[in-house]
Amino acid sequence: MKNTRVLVIDDDLFLQAVLDKQLRGIGLPAPDCADNGVHALALIAASEPFDVIFCDVFMPEMDGIEFLRKSNYSGPIVMMSGQSEAMLDGAARIGESGGANIVAKIVKPFTAEDIKAVLLKAGVDLV
Repeated sequence: MKNTRVLVIDDDLFLQAVLDKQLRGIGLPAPDCADNGVHALALIAASEPFDVIFCDVFMPEMDGIEFLRKSNYSGPIVMMSGQSEAMLDGAARIGESGGANIVAKIVKPFTAEDIKAVLLKAGVDLV
């Protein structure tokens, strides 16, 4: 758990801070953050593999769906959105059709318990 690498892709700096606090609160290290898919692709290319990615759907420059299409990341992905669950389901289906490993979907706002549940679905050891 101490070496678990998390990438948060979201243009909302407040949400990045909330996830940082929630992840560190359950004993994980601070996540890496990117404010859009372009920055996320650069982080993935330049670093050690991530254990899980939290990816927003709507972002400027490169949204979550385009990120999923362009990324070669094969690990677990948690899709996030402040929009409806139906829209989030559609985005996840598009990602899955391209081979993305979508393990969970969460609608913002979410709780620390929601984060723990999706991390467990992603296979992250929380012990």
